[in-house]
Parts: sequence; structure tokens; C-alpha cells
Amino acid sequence: MASAYYAQGGIDGAESPDQFMRYLETCYGDPNAEARALDRLRTIRQKENESFAVFLPKFEKELAEGGGGHWVDVVKINYLKGALNSTLRDRLINIVHIPKDYLEYTQILMRIGSELDSRAHQERYERRRRRLSSPDQSKTKSL
Repeated sequence: MASAYYAQGGIDGAESPDQFMRYLETCYGDPNAEARALDRLRTIRQKENESFAVFLPKFEKELAEGGGGHWVDVVKINYLKGALNSTLRDRLINIVHIPKDYLEYTQILMRIGSELDSRAHQERYERRRRRLSSPDQSKTKSL
């Protein structure tokens, strides 16, 4: 079907790429894509052990597909805040001046998220180091 439309040059033979894309969207596009994206946006949650740097692109994909790219910043911030895990949301309590600009808000979350990731990495390293040094100490004590 699409090949015939393309070969014909579109409805009026103008060979317009925009017309062809609209035709493809009409034939194959999901008429409920935006509604489904809004449902996913309403229910998306950052996992407790998920890095904010990993979560944000998922959130922004749903935001864009749900038409949220044109929303006012306060609405986008509200959706994002509701999707954050409890650890990151708790860290926001210490921020005196929470930005009302979405980009600034995400930058603060990226900074906090990065610090939390570094801390988690350091804790894993320390646990591993303690675990590896423990068997050596028990062998030394038994000798």
C-alpha cells in the first residue's frame, strides 16, 4: 500500500516527504499512542536502586510521547517529582530554593543522583573490601 502511494508521488503527485509521512502515520500510526504514553507517565516510578541518570531518559520519553514537551514547567516538575524514588525525594527536602524551571530542576536532581551513585559505589567497594579481607584475618588468627 505504501509503495503504491510512494510510486504515485502522493495524492497530488507532488512527492512531498511531509505528505508521505502523514500518510504512513494515518495507515500505520497508533491513534491512542498519546493516551497510552500519558498513562505510562502517570504510573512510571524510579526504582529504589535505579540511578537518576538512567531513569530521566525513560521519564522524558514518556513525557514527550504524552505531549508533555509543551506543558508548563511546574506541571512537568510535578510529574517528575511524583515519579522519583523515596531516596531522591528525601534529598530534595534539604534544597532551600527548589527551581520552578524544569531544566534547572533536573540539573539539581542529576547532581544529587550523581552523589548518591558515588556513595552507593563507595559502599559496595567497602563491603567487598571487608568481605575479601575477612577470610584472611580468620586464617591469621587460627595460625
